[in-house]
Amino acid sequence: MTKKFYTKSRKTLLVTLLLVSFIMGYMSGWLTSEQTISDLELEIESLNLDIRSVNQRVQFSKYFGDICEPEHIDFIGRRIYETGIELDRLERRGLEDTNDYIILKQRHNVNQVLFYTELKKFKEECEYDKNIILFFFDGSEGEEARAQGEEISIAIEERDVIVLPMDYGYTNYISYFYDYHSINELPALVINYDTTLEGFSEADVIETYLK
Repeated sequence: MTKKFYTKSRKTLLVTLLLVSFIMGYMSGWLTSEQTISDLELEIESLNLDIRSVNQRVQFSKYFGDICEPEHIDFIGRRIYETGIELDRLERRGLEDTNDYIILKQRHNVNQVLFYTELKKFKEECEYDKNIILFFFDGSEGEEARAQGEEISIAIEERDVIVLPMDYGYTNYISYFYDYHSINELPALVINYDTTLEGFSEADVIETYLK
């Protein structure tokens, strides 16, 4: 009888340990996601302030002398790109339908449009000649978007380029931006504000439009 009780106790202990491990793993994953979302929220808010400061710098330089700082623009461009990567990671973890993710991605898209707009002013006022590619893709066609992204990476490998990937039509907050570009076929690239390539573009084609 004692032996049977000991065996049953061991089984109960094993089940308990498995349950605790599962709960701890779940909580760890949940806390990591929450921390990532919180960090992204702060980064997106900080980026919004930095982007708006670009306009103030340009306006200030008109009246008080040249303070064009391309390093600041480059820094913002890298941070926007890295924020997009973090959002993609959250999506791959199945969080794309959560309210937090949706709001963050919408705010990120708004930041991209603000940056795209301010960058055009900066290029004109400060003679900033770095290439910029606006990369529109269909978020429901992940493989196609990744394939186009790979072609862009090949095309810009030895060039100085700012790339802004954007899920076309994702949010109504920037519907005016989608309407202005009026894309009929995705993926699509807008290169240096004046050249639009609709449909999948090979690297060698993209290269012909870069400076």
